[in-house]
Parts: sequence; structure tokens; C-alpha cells
Amino acid sequence: ALVTNRSKIHSFNEKHFVFSAPNLGEKLNLCDGVPFAKEPSLGNCTSFLIDSNKVATAGHCVTKENEGPRQLERICRRLRFVFNFTSEELAENKESTGKSKTIKKTNVFNCKKILKYEYKKTKYRMKDFAIIELDRHVKNAPPLRHRRFGRPLMYTPMVVIGHPSGIPLKISGEAKLKPLTKEDDENYFQAWMKKRDIFYANLDTFSGNSGSPVINAKTK
Repeated sequence: ALVTNRSKIHSFNEKHFVFSAPNLGEKLNLCDGVPFAKEPSLGNCTSFLIDSNKVATAGHCVTKENEGPRQLERICRRLRFVFNFTSEELAENKESTGKSKTIKKTNVFNCKKILKYEYKKTKYRMKDFAIIELDRHVKNAPPLRHRRFGRPLMYTPMVVIGHPSGIPLKISGEAKLKPLTKEDDENYFQAWMKKRDIFYANLDTFSGNSGSPVINAKTK
């Protein structure tokens, strides 16, 4: 699901929201002909279902500050999660509403509670995740099965699914888990220590992909 802010979404009619967001080309001042330049950039991150009413995302998508419970409650109130934010869905909504930037209300979910949050980025550790309870159950999308123990093998083929730069859903494959090299961090020892929390892969991702599920292409 796309992660965005409630301030960008407004009621349009009984079934749809209208959203305010620039096209990617306008946002990044891209040249004509750049792929996806005309697609709307609504989000700032990606999330994915781990239960029928819970999503996982990156911790920094919630906040980079060491916030207390009250601050996290305030942040939760402004988070919105948009499922099925695809080019096909936007085209279908345009036919129904006459507006190019509309989404179905049934696909938009509020944050009910931030169940777990951690953002710790030091020389030797990298923990960056959040588990969020939604305001209702998601009916039309099954939760993803996720790894509970162990690590993927080196050169395992990977696929990432998300919203690069906040645009409609994209799937990017032809990536692999790769060995740690000195180019991965200014300090090789620090990078080696961080391997406890992360792995390295040549994924084709952008800022809005933070929180995206990385899927083992062999097991799916």
C-alpha cells in the first residue's frame, strides 16, 4: 500500500476521494519523455500487509525522531494507506468521476495504532521498521508470508514491489542478493557489523520504495 498524509486526500463524493499531488515530472523537474513523468506522486513510502489489519513499513516513514507515545499517536492520526494505487485503477476512477486524481474510499485506510516502531541508525546497527494497525480489516488483499528466521542465500533472485517516488505501483525484478563490498559503506568494518540487521542487493529502487516488500523470486 502507498503511504501518504491525510492532508493530501479530500472527499469528492460518496465513493471517492480526490487527492492533491503533482505529477512526477513536475515534482522533480524532469525532461520530456522521461518514463512515468506524467504519473502522480502522492506518497512518500510503501507498506505491505502482514495480517488482515496490520502493515509493515520502514521506521523512517513514520518519523526519524525519538518520539514518545503521545507524539506517535499524533503521527498515527495523519497517516493514510492507499491500497490498489495503480495506473489501471486511476484510469478506471477517471471514467467514473471525470477526475484524473481520484481514489476509492474503500481503498484508503487510517492508522489506528503504531504497534511497534524502531529507527536506529548508528555506525554499527541499522534498525528501521514499523508495524501499524489499520482502522479496519483489508478484504481484497491477502497478507504476505514473511521470513521469520534465517537469511536468504547469496545471489538469491529478488523482486521488489512498491511506489518509487510515490507514483502508482511498480514491480522491479532482475535483482539479486549480493556480497558485501567496500563500496557499500565508507567503513568496511561498520558495514560488516550492520549485516546483522540488513542485507545488500542490487535492487532498482527510489525514495518512495522505503518499506517495500522484497520478495524471494524463487519462493514468491
